[in-house]
Amino acid sequence: MKKFGVIATLIVASCISMTAQKKPSNVTVGKALAPSETKGTGTVVQPSKSGKGTAVKVSPMSPSSEPGLVGQGKGSAVAPVPVISPVTQPPTEAVPTNVNAKLEIIGGDTFDWKKVKPKDTPLKAKIQIINRGTELLKISEVRPGCGCTAAPIDKKELQPLVDTATIEVSLNLGSTNGPLNKSITIQSNDGTTPAKVLYLKADVIREINITPSPYFAFRDMVVGKVAEASVRIENNSLQDLVIQETTLSNGIELNIKTGTIIKSKTQLEVVARVTPKEKGYFTATAKIATSNPDYASIDMTAYGNVKEAEVSTPSAK
Repeated sequence: MKKFGVIATLIVASCISMTAQKKPSNVTVGKALAPSETKGTGTVVQPSKSGKGTAVKVSPMSPSSEPGLVGQGKGSAVAPVPVISPVTQPPTEAVPTNVNAKLEIIGGDTFDWKKVKPKDTPLKAKIQIINRGTELLKISEVRPGCGCTAAPIDKKELQPLVDTATIEVSLNLGSTNGPLNKSITIQSNDGTTPAKVLYLKADVIREINITPSPYFAFRDMVVGKVAEASVRIENNSLQDLVIQETTLSNGIELNIKTGTIIKSKTQLEVVARVTPKEKGYFTATAKIATSNPDYASIDMTAYGNVKEAEVSTPSAK
């Protein structure tokens, strides 16, 4: 019996050895799992070179594992970290225009005040616009072309066909002389003309005009020396202009006096003279009263920078 038991033991050991040495062609061999690592394992099917699946056991994620990793313990396999594509925000769409909304300026695209005088400043006008389309007209902006113009609008949504809005235009003339051209741009959802331009015109008539500028600018002023500056007064009116009075400050003198006449459609050069007494910035005023009711007083300033007189040093003999 002992002999048969030994023979059986040898046969079993030989079979186990042969089984361990045999490697199936359809199995991908990884790291062997220790007995302590097989508890609670799962099964993952992986492709092999032959195209057949191979079952490989992996450990589950431990509570302390980092996200994206499967089984940080011994013999664990690392799972690929998923790539999350960033969410792309859609571009902001512009306010769409509408071919069925139509902005029209009542009276035409040009408003002309014709001939105006400086006393008329600021020029005023109420311009009406209407929606000639079949759908809602939305005004997004009313933009004057310069700071001398104001153009508030009373409402920005106009119903189809009959609804109107009013733009209250105010235009300062400033020192303009002659033709004046300004503009206002009206932005809307009009599909044909989203930027409608309103043109403003006027012809500024200055019966009394001062050129090249309405002030006396002294140059090269020196303490103790006479300085001169001049302007021209143009009489563009149909009446002669009579100088009624002059009021001067800080020692300046003019070459005109009470009773001086500037004939109609002519001009006269007015010269200011002064002898500065001290170094520094010089300023003065000249007020001229006239016979023209629209220019009853012509107010001008005078200015300049005064330097010290040069002191000559006698040469050594």
